[in-house]
Amino acid sequence: MTTAQAFEKFKTSEQGLSTSEAAERVNQYGPNALEEEKSNPLLKFLGLMWNPLSWAMEVAAILSLIVADWPDFGLILALLLINSTIAYWEESQAGNAIAALKAQLTPKATCKRDGTWQVVDAAGLVPGDLIRIKLGDVAPADLKVIAGENIKADQAALTGESLPVGKEVGDEIFSGSVIKMGEAECLVHSTGMHTFFGRTASLVAQTVREGHFQKVLKSIGWFCISFILVWVLAELLVEFVARKAPCKITGYTDKCPGLSNVIVLIVGG
Repeated sequence: MTTAQAFEKFKTSEQGLSTSEAAERVNQYGPNALEEEKSNPLLKFLGLMWNPLSWAMEVAAILSLIVADWPDFGLILALLLINSTIAYWEESQAGNAIAALKAQLTPKATCKRDGTWQVVDAAGLVPGDLIRIKLGDVAPADLKVIAGENIKADQAALTGESLPVGKEVGDEIFSGSVIKMGEAECLVHSTGMHTFFGRTASLVAQTVREGHFQKVLKSIGWFCISFILVWVLAELLVEFVARKAPCKITGYTDKCPGLSNVIVLIVGG
């Protein structure tokens, strides 16, 4: 697509958009920002306790309360909290990495509006805007180079390319790319969630299929649960059927050896 064709497609010109046109396009295309889902930290933390192995530990904690085995109850509760805290921290680190990448997107841009170059909020950029980028800038949207030479952009964070890529007139520069050489005038052709980076983030967010590692962990969890249930059932049959030993809750674990043994089996399993 030539520069003239791009101008015609986005209904713009070398004078850029007017302020009123830009405002209309913000309503049409939305702000130049990535959507972010907010989650409740407490619910997220509690959700990490919702898995087969945690269920077993939670059952053991309840049984410890029933037989008033406070040391075991404290130990089991501590293990649950430690495991969930570690998992929460690891997920938070991954979230922080994504936030850091998003923070690289420049908050301001040099844009041609009403025929003059001016500094505007990058969130207000729309398809059809003309902007200038130079050494050290981060591309605020997906751009098409319309003027400039000796341009190189580092887009490793998006494409994995290890070295900066040369860009010529007519080439694209993806949102989030860092300009390593040169200066250029560019036409904004995609913003926000419609950029290459935005589409990638959207696809990742929509992915619900379990990975191989998650499937293996879930299989191990269900195997452990099945193993525990078999031995717990055997213990209950021995204590309450074969030996006919009733469970008397009097505040001491030795008054209910059956349940105490069940706790040991669950925690050990």
